[in-house]
Amino acid sequence: MPTNKRLLLGVLSLLVLVVAGWLFIVWPVYREVTAVNEQVAELRRKSETSVRQSQAIERLTAALREASDRIDSKFKSIPDSPNIAGLMRSLSLPVDNVTIRDQTFTAGQPKEAVPGAEFSVKALPLTVDMVSRFDAVFALIRAAEAQDHLVRVSSVNIASTGDDEQEQPLVKASIRLEAVFEVAEAQQEGR
Repeated sequence: MPTNKRLLLGVLSLLVLVVAGWLFIVWPVYREVTAVNEQVAELRRKSETSVRQSQAIERLTAALREASDRIDSKFKSIPDSPNIAGLMRSLSLPVDNVTIRDQTFTAGQPKEAVPGAEFSVKALPLTVDMVSRFDAVFALIRAAEAQDHLVRVSSVNIASTGDDEQEQPLVKASIRLEAVFEVAEAQQEGR
């Protein structure tokens, strides 16, 4: 029996040693590995979220750049004043008695740019009367439309002068433009 007791004691000691080793060595390492795996999984989720957010920011930045380019190329600015003198200078063509015989600018009174609307935007009419070749009239209209600020062409009346002796006959044209501008709040309150 002493042998069986020893054997049983040896097996029990071995079992206690295995359980103690498992409790003091394997279990803490297992818990630490599990915690590290959870941290790795969390960092991967955060990384994927960060990548998706970065891609979304890049898409939004590209969309913003595209919208800004579209605004710059398609839309005109509306200044605080009509700057009629500057507009007349930029549209004035040299009277050379060949291409242009006469060119007269007449400014009107400001009116609502959009009748009945509650905008503080006004339009100042500017009529350009000229006796010239058609291409000069067309050049003036294109110059008006090419302005950085909003200038509308509201009407164009062209009639032949009846002088057909020249290679390119002259026309009488009346072009009505409207320089659109935004009235400052101080000016509106002063009315």
